[in-house]
Amino acid sequence: MKKVLVVVIMLVGIIEVCQAQEPGNNLRKTVQELRLSFPDLVAWGEQNGSQNFKSPEANILFTVKKGVVCTEFTQFQGSDGFLRDFYHALVRQFSKNAKSYLWGNDKNSISFFYSYFRVYISYTPYSDVALLYDLY
Repeated sequence: MKKVLVVVIMLVGIIEVCQAQEPGNNLRKTVQELRLSFPDLVAWGEQNGSQNFKSPEANILFTVKKGVVCTEFTQFQGSDGFLRDFYHALVRQFSKNAKSYLWGNDKNSISFFYSYFRVYISYTPYSDVALLYDLY
């Protein structure tokens, strides 16, 4: 019996450590929880049964479906040298703890997969870097 208890405790600990290494995000939060982190949050329309919100100050867009955030999107703009370096830095950082990943056809986009969400990063030369978190 003690062995079973020890194994269960170890498994719970391993799960907690693995989930703690996943990147933070706002997925599964309610609109009320978002408003605590983003006081400037405003409604930005509806489509296909979901509500869109944005935080102009933080430059983040959210899609809420069934009362919780299901996507979080932000876009970074700047000079091409900065954007390219920033894209590669994001890829290096996310690749450290992703369960798996999938490159896009042009090598300028990649998806990282975690326990319940995906992170999609894309780089458009001379334009922007986009970062999207979404639920499976």
